[in-house]
Formats: sequence, C-alpha cells, structure tokens
Amino acid sequence: EKYARHNLLPRLDLIASMRDNDPSADRSVAGYDYDTLGRDWSVGVMFSVPLGNMKARAGRDRAESELKQAADEKKNTEAIIVAEVKISVKSLDLISQEIPQSERAVEAARKVVDGEWARFELNQVGNRDLLQAQDLLAVSERNRIQNLIRYNNAIVGLLAAEGTLLDHLGVVMN
Repeated sequence: EKYARHNLLPRLDLIASMRDNDPSADRSVAGYDYDTLGRDWSVGVMFSVPLGNMKARAGRDRAESELKQAADEKKNTEAIIVAEVKISVKSLDLISQEIPQSERAVEAARKVVDGEWARFELNQVGNRDLLQAQDLLAVSERNRIQNLIRYNNAIVGLLAAEGTLLDHLGVVMN
C-alpha cells in the first residue's frame, strides 16, 4: 500500500551522464587523466507531477482493497477459532457430565448381575434372566467406554481448536 501511494507523489530524479567524444585518444599518463577536453558531461534534474495518474491510483486502490480484505479474513478466522473453542469447551463439559452417569450405570448393572447370579444359584431364576442381566452389564460397559472415547476426542478437538495439539503431543516443526 505504501508503494502504491508513493506512485501518486511528485517525482524528482537526478540525471547525470558522461560521454567520451574520441574513445581512441589516450588522455592518461600513468593511469591519471590529464585532459577532459574530449568528454561531454551533463547533469540535470527531472521533476514530474502525476496528473490524473489512473494506473497509480488503481494500484493504490487495489492495494488498499487487498489490505482491507486481508484484515477482514483475519477477523473472520479469529471469530471462527473463538467459536470452535467455545463449541469444544461446551462439548467437553457435556461429555464429562455423562461419564459419572455411565460409571454409575455400570456399577448398578454389576449389582444386578450379582443379584441375578445369587438368585440363579438358589434356582429362583433361569439362564435367560442371568443372561439378560449380563447383557445389561455389557451394554452399560460399552456405553461407558464410548463416553470415555468421546471425552478423549473432545479433548483432542479442544486442543486442535486452540492450536495447541502439536505442542501437547510434543511435535516440533522446523
């Protein structure tokens, strides 16, 4: 953007030139010039003011537009990151509340299995009732494991949203 604005400013150039009229003439003694008669020198200053410089103005406008677009993209990216972090924190919170419930369900299912086993040994229930209790325990344990997996995935999601996953895993990029 600075460069594009610079092109709209007046320009002042210093111009200098030297020309040797007779390149075949030897005008030196031991490497020192002693005569400048065969050379033309000119020094000048050129001043220009861009009037209606449409190309420079278009370049400036394009640079300003690209700068604004980059700032907008940065702001949008920051908003997306904040939203992803909030969603990840909420998800982690919800899943962490389900883990104790699933652990209580497993403990309750174990008690049911123990009770059904005791009743089975007393011939008060059949194989079917005992198998149903064991199936309830298996479903409860599966749900608990799934909740633990979801919890760990939520932690990974939060670390990824925060941008700290690689640091957490000890990955160093060169």
